[in-house]
Amino acid sequence: LEVCYALGISNGDKISISKARFNPDSSGENIWKPLIANGNFSQKNERSEGELDLGVAICAQFPTKCKSSAEVEFVLAWDMPVVKFGGGRRQYRRRYAGFFPDASKRVEQMCSHALMSRIEWEKKIDAWQQTILSDDSLPDWYKSALFNESYFLTDGGTCWFEYDDEWRSTERQMSDESAKYFKEFGRFAYLEADQVLASCDHKSVNINESTRTEVKRLGRLPHDLGNPSQFQLMFI
Repeated sequence: LEVCYALGISNGDKISISKARFNPDSSGENIWKPLIANGNFSQKNERSEGELDLGVAICAQFPTKCKSSAEVEFVLAWDMPVVKFGGGRRQYRRRYAGFFPDASKRVEQMCSHALMSRIEWEKKIDAWQQTILSDDSLPDWYKSALFNESYFLTDGGTCWFEYDDEWRSTERQMSDESAKYFKEFGRFAYLEADQVLASCDHKSVNINESTRTEVKRLGRLPHDLGNPSQFQLMFI
């Protein structure tokens, strides 16, 4: 699957930016020594033809007054617009790609968007959390669980897909109403807990006993019952 990574730095009048490429299997001295000596990546890029692994680094250098400090913002973004599971019978396109339609500049635009929006995002998060934290009618355990488990949204939300008409060819139970909402809001592969079946009668082989049993009997915990070589999304 195609994936592109990018590092970005917020620019400024007095900020000098340098970049470096290096072999991630090396000791790292070729980038650390000039960084220690000069405060930037001044060495020749370290890479030879035919290498599959590549390390990259970016450095921001700027002056500060004696006994003072300054800050600079960095951002890491990655663009992986297509997702496949199992044998790859179906491809999914991530919904975020539609907000950055120019594929050649997508990851660069994502970095810029993050740097320009970071402060606004933090303010909105603080405002949302404050309404919960200041509500005396809510118990502390609820507040803690709500915020500590919010990673589920970002973790599972990474599989937020654009609607594809091909879905209905294999999901014949999909109603027109469901398709309508999928077109408007997309689809979350890992957040549709209400659509996960309470049981699954597909047969699998137990390695220890060499017997065939149901993947998930009613009442059985579903943890680790999936198989990455199978197309699990079609079982829900």
